[in-house]
Amino acid sequence: MTTSLSFISSNLIPCLVFIIYPVLIGVLRDDRDDVDMVRGALETLVTALGNATQDDHGQLSPGLVNCELLAREQNIVALLLSLLEEEDFYVRYYVLQLLTRVSPAR
Repeated sequence: MTTSLSFISSNLIPCLVFIIYPVLIGVLRDDRDDVDMVRGALETLVTALGNATQDDHGQLSPGLVNCELLAREQNIVALLLSLLEEEDFYVRYYVLQLLTRVSPAR
């Protein structure tokens, strides 16, 4: 069974993440013992924040909107920093990517 949303087109993930956003944050908070679930949630968030830009017409990309949503989450930076203690390379890698993308939004 897959732990990420890899079966969904990568173009749809940024648009769908606001619907599943509370679930992804819940996995990071409550399912820390399941590294595969945490890795899948982080990978999905990284994909959702992937194209955080504004186009020439001033429209915000879904990735930029998702960055703003994540940055507004209470204690998200502390949660992500605590995940850096995990031994799994990909968990730490995805956390660093998220921190990099969220920091300009703060």
